[in-house]
Amino acid sequence: MHRILVVDDEQHIGWVISKALEKDGYEVLEAANGEDCLCKLENQCLDLVILDIRMPGTDGLELLKRLRKSNRDLPVIMITAAF
Repeated sequence: MHRILVVDDEQHIGWVISKALEKDGYEVLEAANGEDCLCKLENQCLDLVILDIRMPGTDGLELLKRLRKSNRDLPVIMITAAF
């Protein structure tokens, strides 16, 4: 089973994405911010990260830079709710 990490500070958005992916048979982990994401990446083997661009603290773009330093091959999908 493929494991996906959904990183979004908006709890309801992360929940909707997670439930849709679980319905399609994926195992989904959630992280509410950049630090939580990095912690889960250290302890989990993942196939994909879905990453919000706009988050307080470490935003998605900074987090992507940090992810690329440690795991260049991990696919990342960037999302945002631009208003």
